[in-house]
Amino acid sequence: MSSSFSSMEKRRNLFNQLIKSGFKVRMHSYEYFIRRKKFVCVVVVYPEWNSATIYKVKWNIEESERAVENIVKILETLEPKLKIEII
Repeated sequence: MSSSFSSMEKRRNLFNQLIKSGFKVRMHSYEYFIRRKKFVCVVVVYPEWNSATIYKVKWNIEESERAVENIVKILETLEPKLKIEII
């Protein structure tokens, strides 16, 4: 079952929502490199599997964990049935 993230419009919407939430984002196809003051995580969406993986940054763990909470909310708002794995 694929997700709506197969469409470029939906991925661009995620990019815009992250920016509106105060993140600095660099998007490469299905990958989002996300910063606040420092680098906080990488989000990879897998539309074919209706899932996403969030990779936290160990050397900035406190800021990373706070950011991941917000990012999960954004992802769930855009795609409620998305399976999210946090590493």
